[in-house]
Amino acid sequence: MKNKFKDVSCLVVATGYNAEAVANRIEKVAFSYEMKVQETLINDPMMVEKIKHYIDTGKVSAILVRDLEEIFTNEDAIKELLQFAKDHDVSINEEKKGYQAAIIWDDSDGC
Repeated sequence: MKNKFKDVSCLVVATGYNAEAVANRIEKVAFSYEMKVQETLINDPMMVEKIKHYIDTGKVSAILVRDLEEIFTNEDAIKELLQFAKDHDVSINEEKKGYQAAIIWDDSDGC
């Protein structure tokens, strides 16, 4: 079976308590799929700006994070980032969801 993640450029993001251990764990997952980790951000004070820069410049195709709610406490900010990533064909994948891509909920249909 072909590895669809091989050579995918990604950004690893870890924040909060035990962020270094989280980053190491996420990096291991990325390496196990033969992804290319461009950078790992750990409790970086410029994290949001760097994430947006990586998305905007096309330097990554995926962002791996434990939980988006650790980066943003505001639901609207999460939706904004997800839309920005979607517009640039970048997948944001959360460890807490088994690395399934985070999706944008459309409140109009009850989701």
